[in-house]
Amino acid sequence: MSDPLPTVDRRAVFDALAPRWDGMRPAGAQDEAVERGLALVGEIEDRVVADVGCGTGLIEGHLVLRIGNGRIFAIDSSAGMVAKARAKHADARVEWLCADVLRAGLASASVDIVLCYNTWPHFDDPQAVAREFGRWLKPRGLALVWHDIGRARLAAVHAGAGGPLAGDRLPPATELGALFTASGFDALRAEEDEGSYTLLARRSCGA
Repeated sequence: MSDPLPTVDRRAVFDALAPRWDGMRPAGAQDEAVERGLALVGEIEDRVVADVGCGTGLIEGHLVLRIGNGRIFAIDSSAGMVAKARAKHADARVEWLCADVLRAGLASASVDIVLCYNTWPHFDDPQAVAREFGRWLKPRGLALVWHDIGRARLAAVHAGAGGPLAGDRLPPATELGALFTASGFDALRAEEDEGSYTLLARRSCGA
């Protein structure tokens, strides 16, 4: 079986956006949503966390304050985004990986928590990504996919952006929960409203 890789290359789009990405929303505008997500996964001190789609390092700004002696794998396919993030967070506990999620190279059962904030619609093979999260995670490890925007509004934003992002969509939260269940997870929370979207899943012990 061939390795499933993206059929649409979004890297150029995000590389071009990287220099102005942090100024596209007011400072602190996403802090509440980030903290909401981190509260769902609970204690992260001394844990190993993978941040998939790290962008310019928004989540890392929150994680480094509470990770203790843990470790963060910050993953993004855009070299421009990773370069900006690395410049903002000179912390030895963060390993920056410029790679497609399916080729990030994390060891099996090496991660406690996978975080994926405002990123999920950009994956061409969601099932393969969910399975890769499951491979990375230790038994009973947590995966969190969340957004600070509802599905309809996000679809409109991507349609307006055009190009490679135009068709990027979130499935209904319950549908994503079923996808994770089929990939060896127990779906703990699958919910959405006009202003948010959340899927929290735990890797099954027997997966």
